[in-house]
Amino acid sequence: AIKEFPVPRVQTLAVMRTDLAHESPRNQVLTEMFLDLTGDYLMEALYLSSVAGYSFSMGSSDSGFTCAVQGYSQNIQDFLSSALSIVAAPPLSPTRFESIKEETLRGYENFYQAQPYEQASHYASLAVNPAGFSIPELKQAVSGMSLKDVEEFVPELLRSKWSLETLVHGNLKRDQAEELTKLFRDKLQGEAENATNSTPLQQKKQLDLGKGSSYIVPMSLTNPEELNSAAVVKLQLGTRSELSVKDLSIASLISSMIQEPAFDDLRTKQQLGYIVSAGMGITRNAFSLSVLVQGAQHSAEYYDSQIEAFLHNFGDQIAKMPEKELDSFKASLESALLRKDLTLMDRGVRYWDPIGKQLYNFSWNIDRVKALRTVTRKDLMKFYKERVLDPTTRRRLCVRMESQEEAKRGVSLVNPAVEGEIVKDLNAFRSQLREFSA
Repeated sequence: AIKEFPVPRVQTLAVMRTDLAHESPRNQVLTEMFLDLTGDYLMEALYLSSVAGYSFSMGSSDSGFTCAVQGYSQNIQDFLSSALSIVAAPPLSPTRFESIKEETLRGYENFYQAQPYEQASHYASLAVNPAGFSIPELKQAVSGMSLKDVEEFVPELLRSKWSLETLVHGNLKRDQAEELTKLFRDKLQGEAENATNSTPLQQKKQLDLGKGSSYIVPMSLTNPEELNSAAVVKLQLGTRSELSVKDLSIASLISSMIQEPAFDDLRTKQQLGYIVSAGMGITRNAFSLSVLVQGAQHSAEYYDSQIEAFLHNFGDQIAKMPEKELDSFKASLESALLRKDLTLMDRGVRYWDPIGKQLYNFSWNIDRVKALRTVTRKDLMKFYKERVLDPTTRRRLCVRMESQEEAKRGVSLVNPAVEGEIVKDLNAFRSQLREFSA
């Protein structure tokens, strides 16, 4: 039981990791169809339970699919059992299938009408994802799909070998938590041959751009009415095995420090565009720093050059920053990392974060705080120069989404253009890269 949250509530989060779900564009779409159709039926079937305070939802992940369950301790096992029984043999509606298929196709078609920065971010992620698929590939997979395809795929997906990771927390005992976990295999796989044979936990890896790399991916917007262009710069900082806890604390510090200056410089002062952001994230096993700008006044190449200039200027700011101000940033980050959980949901998010990221270190916030307290300005500058600024050691990728109006603007560059190898074919480019080792 959890003393801080005496209400008899339980939250269970689970991820079923199986390569089959994303083995091909077809399998990825079939998995999403299964989740959408089943989720539709569950909303209706579990309505009375939801009124009573219980919830069950499913979602896709880059390694399979997830389930989230909440409810009162006393009846949570019965509720989960009922929900999983539906998931194991969902009644798939032909009418809803056609509707969802149409919505999915429309969503893929509308991708090209999306904001330029959203398209650029998609291509930046795709460029370093060894198992990702393009919008045309996914659209083609949906076009020829039938309800029978989904019906035949569901048992294949559920009976495949998958690794199961669950987080059960709240007010219940250990043996009850173990019973809830056991339900996922008992209900979804039953007596299947693979019911007790899970695949080893496979770390999903990102493609390594390589030290000293600089790639430019020029993409043209197909919407003639879109006047905005965008540039998304991704700098791979390293993997969880490559970066020490101190490195991770420095990366987190840079992420917290860079957001406001990026907006102030690129948006407020230079007025490059209404959409500007900067920060660190983790995808698969790699940490990256990303900066994006979208606007209608300049070219994507111009935005790329201004982002590069900003990164150098920000390095100068760090070097000249008063010690008191640097300590203030460190104290603010420490406070955020040690923030107390106010609800059971907050606790679940904090526990699930290292599971979803496949870090499996439940004290990584505390570990980063301990390391942060030892970080000096010299440490910060060394990391920033090596992984963000130095062309011989950093890993850099920029996606330039170019509007059809760019050629008419004739905007000259204020700062030198960023040099890099032009990527004309993303699939060919990805095939030349190796995955990070871990």
